[in-house]
Amino acid sequence: MADVKDDKYIRAYDKQLRIGEKKQIGAVRSYYKKEYDKGLDQFLKTGKTSNFNDLFLKAQYDEIYESIYVDIAVRFAGWYANSIDKYIIKQLDTNKYKDTWETIFAKEGKRVAAARVVTVQGTAKKELEKTLKKLMTDADFQSRGAAEKGRILRQRFNKLGRYQAERIVRTEATNAANLGVMQSATDVYGKNSLQKKWITSMDGRERSAHAFANGQIVDFNDKFKVGGEMLDRAGDPAGSAANVVNCRCAIAPFPKAEAQTITPLTGFDYGLSAGRAIGLDSANAVDDILKPKPQQVSEAAEEAAKYEFRPSNWDDFKGLEDFDDSYLQYLKKPIKLQKAKIKYSRRLGKNVEDGSWFNNRNRTIQISSERYKGFEKQILAHEFGHAINADLNLISIYKTDARIEALYKKHSSIFMDRATAKLTNKGKALTKNWGGGKTSATSNKNYWKNYRPYLDNKIRKDFPNLTDTEIKEYSGAVADYLCSLSNNQIGWGHGWRDYFRYKSMQYEEFMAHAYENRFVGNPVFKKYFPELYDDLIKLVDELLINTKYDATAINAYILRKLSRG
Repeated sequence: MADVKDDKYIRAYDKQLRIGEKKQIGAVRSYYKKEYDKGLDQFLKTGKTSNFNDLFLKAQYDEIYESIYVDIAVRFAGWYANSIDKYIIKQLDTNKYKDTWETIFAKEGKRVAAARVVTVQGTAKKELEKTLKKLMTDADFQSRGAAEKGRILRQRFNKLGRYQAERIVRTEATNAANLGVMQSATDVYGKNSLQKKWITSMDGRERSAHAFANGQIVDFNDKFKVGGEMLDRAGDPAGSAANVVNCRCAIAPFPKAEAQTITPLTGFDYGLSAGRAIGLDSANAVDDILKPKPQQVSEAAEEAAKYEFRPSNWDDFKGLEDFDDSYLQYLKKPIKLQKAKIKYSRRLGKNVEDGSWFNNRNRTIQISSERYKGFEKQILAHEFGHAINADLNLISIYKTDARIEALYKKHSSIFMDRATAKLTNKGKALTKNWGGGKTSATSNKNYWKNYRPYLDNKIRKDFPNLTDTEIKEYSGAVADYLCSLSNNQIGWGHGWRDYFRYKSMQYEEFMAHAYENRFVGNPVFKKYFPELYDDLIKLVDELLINTKYDATAINAYILRKLSRG
């Protein structure tokens, strides 16, 4: 067989990865909860905020890493050997290899732990001490009773422990999974008879470097070129944190045309039918795979996490705990992040929460947390997109980056005839469910009466797992993007024509939704306008690639939490 069925392989791989991660995350989370609870009990009894020497012990972390690698790598070794016939060719039963695999993968777990545990262990203690010291100066916290203090502390550290557990497991899981697959393939075919293929989970949020690596095939002993680094496999601990942390890619080994499975399976001292010796003929054979020294992920993590102008109150906002906020690295000036205030609306005749916006004059971003509850990450990617445009001088009244103008014209021309300012025939077909052809004065009225019910029903059929709120927000983002292309003749959202009184404002909205797609994702947008969706993501990467860091490389939240332990 000359290749691998990518889609089927990555779906099955992802399913196994989720199963393996869930089990390990639960175990590591329980460990963090137990350790934090011990520290909090000590604090509540003594009032001391340091000297937690009996917590987060190195030996315990060694066991955690060993467990992650044994459990997940053995799962994937067995999965590959027993299921690869669905994706490549009929295989043989390898149940008898489990004990040997456990020994091999425990060795890798210990090796990775040796490089990473000291920092993970130390930063967990620092996080405990830092938080307790901060609360000691908090008048509101100090005014509470002992029981209430305990409840607040446990709630906070349970949440932190969950994230720390997820970060550790998910950082190591991809390496463990691909190591298991590669070892299994070696045991079945012998590495000299194999090639391997890099398969990226193309979900719209993949790093560009990994998207470019998708489909890359090399001999089993060779390395993939990914983001300027040579990697043995996805999750390779010899790679930088920027290339490894939160990677979800899979490696699919497959036999060369002349390769045959071994026969019979009598142990690891066997050969191919052609007589070539393969497999593990000694306890040290696995060293060829494990040879590169793991990097201390925290070193790159701390460097990447130092976003100079990250708002100091970022962690005070709910909904911002786990997503790609790496756009923060592109800010050139400080930003104040604030919650929306309650204001009286004359139109509605009642008090309502103010909206979300970015004001470059006073460098403030406001987020309407109640109005967009559950969608804070989309709103922030949108508003910080405006801030990045300003800081990198990408868009202004006087001049806009030529790449933005070119893509805007390309997209706009699909929907609007520039000479007549009317919908093209293709535009009418594409936007018949999105408010096509209405005027700005009747924008909201027509939307609610004519377009929304039909569109909602269509999206529900195509996305049965989306909630009504998700349908509203995802479709609203698409409609707002269409507004930007057509000066409010298509879509809805900004209901007045004068919102786009300058061309630069149309570019701004166009790009703000590009940032949403790049850093958060929009499944509705991707399904109904796939080529335009991909265009926007590629444009963001192209605009940001040569700035402070590589836009394709960093998931800032995960790196920051990992560096804390």
